Amino acid sequence: MKFLFWDIGGYIGRLFLAILAGGGIILVAAILFFILWDKADILKEEEENKGVKSSLPMFWRALAVITGVIGGIWGISAFIDLVRFFF
Repeated sequence: MKFLFWDIGGYIGRLFLAILAGGGIILVAAILFFILWDKADILKEEEENKGVKSSLPMFWRALAVITGVIGGIWGISAFIDLVRFFF
């Protein structure tokens, strides 16, 4: 019974590490997404105040979306790889 308890604890610990790794990557991607999106909003407000039109805010928004998507896919992939590796 003691062996079974430690074995289950090991599986839970490994699953927790996989969630932590995948979630950490997704968290970093989400933080970068919001930083880049905020930069685009700031640039857009500055351009509206100056009366100048540019595609730079759209570039930062596109970069934010690309960063979020790639980070999300990478995080989910890391989680799946670690689960397959540990189990």
